[in-house]
Amino acid sequence: MRRLQLFSELVRKPCHNKTWKIIMHKKLLITVLLYFALVQAKTVDLDLTQEELAFIGDHPNIVLGTSDEFGPYVIVDNDGEVVGLDADVLHEINHLTGMKFSLKVGNWKQMQDEAKRSVIDGLSTSIVTKERGKYLNFSNVYTSVPIMVMTHIDNNSIKTLQDLDGKKIAIAKHIVSNKKAARAFKNSIILEYDNVKDVIHSVVIGEADAMFARSSLLYTSGVLGAPYLKLAVPLDATLDLVFAVNKKFPLAVSIINKALKHIGKNKLLELQNKWFLTHTERVDIDLSVEEKAYLKENAVSYTGDPNWLPFEAFDKSGKYIGIIAEHIEIIENRLNVRFEKLITKNWPETLELSKRQQVDIISGDAADVLLRENYKPIDTYLQNPLVIVTRKDHHYIEDLNHIKEKKIALVKDYGYTADIFKKYPDIKFIESDSIQSGLLCSGLIMLLCSKIILMKSILQKTAGKH
Repeated sequence: MRRLQLFSELVRKPCHNKTWKIIMHKKLLITVLLYFALVQAKTVDLDLTQEELAFIGDHPNIVLGTSDEFGPYVIVDNDGEVVGLDADVLHEINHLTGMKFSLKVGNWKQMQDEAKRSVIDGLSTSIVTKERGKYLNFSNVYTSVPIMVMTHIDNNSIKTLQDLDGKKIAIAKHIVSNKKAARAFKNSIILEYDNVKDVIHSVVIGEADAMFARSSLLYTSGVLGAPYLKLAVPLDATLDLVFAVNKKFPLAVSIINKALKHIGKNKLLELQNKWFLTHTERVDIDLSVEEKAYLKENAVSYTGDPNWLPFEAFDKSGKYIGIIAEHIEIIENRLNVRFEKLITKNWPETLELSKRQQVDIISGDAADVLLRENYKPIDTYLQNPLVIVTRKDHHYIEDLNHIKEKKIALVKDYGYTADIFKKYPDIKFIESDSIQSGLLCSGLIMLLCSKIILMKSILQKTAGKH
């Protein structure tokens, strides 16, 4: 109770000048922070020293940098809030200690540079390295994950580490663990890329045979619209992740370590499982009375593009297959309903159903002008870049304007075509009825909607013709 009386006395004490007021307000603020830090620490018995408590009062916010490619350790959601494993662990540490560790998310090379120059206070999702040890102190390990060899989902040639001999391995040049792992493969060809996105891209399109990564990279590849990787074989190595703080703040690391010890391995594992395990149990959706009544009283129909793998298609038996089909199945299971599928012969026929409003749900591009006339798009659930497909003897094409004198084909009535026409008004495009017919036309350069479609179409259906 004495501390509370001291607060009262400080507040009541007369202040005769502006400088004295400022000094007293600062002392009061520090005393309040120290009090609450002490109360919190005593409550959980962290055994913080007086120096550590004073540090907490003097340093209300410590900023740690991390990468925007390290999901689900760090994820920036649609509202700009940072979530993920690292955010959860730091939240626990903040709650226990009264500290305010926060995350700055950005380019990993830039974050490392800012930590080195003391622009930010340290790094999250870090590993211990000799170079970083020159200017950072490291906490105890908060999670360990195995390093894996990852390949394209259709690549069955790599089953052991020996199978990597003579193969091309893609790594991110600024990720230390990648470079360390690559040193052991002297008989492989190492390809260095600027970032994880480019590494994933190289494996998806076949530019590289494999890559090194923690298993969480499957999450990152899915977010980037390239869920076409698989874990092939583990390396004999683990990635021990730590928090790293500027050497001028040694007490920050000791505070983190005491908090991590109190949190314990079981709680840390629980937090890790929250972000890394796939949960298959039923999830209840909080539907309104009106929404439940609508589903009960109405048959909901859906359709899509019957020839657009790997996104969607209707097979010979009429079964709806592909990535979008899996999304539909998940929605049906969550809502405990079954939608009525309407099978069409081609995309123009699908669009006719939409024009006549004879189907309730239709898959499509968010930019599709025709669909927007009668349908409201939901939030984006999958993103995929457009790519230019041409014959092997063509050089790299950076911009369509560079080849505007060539014959360039688009698939007729696809959602993105309106945007392409608008962006390139001076180019006379040729409209093809399908991807396959466009690829089979000699001398055409074909614009497709995703890299995997390119891979499937060329390698499986028109192999050797381009």
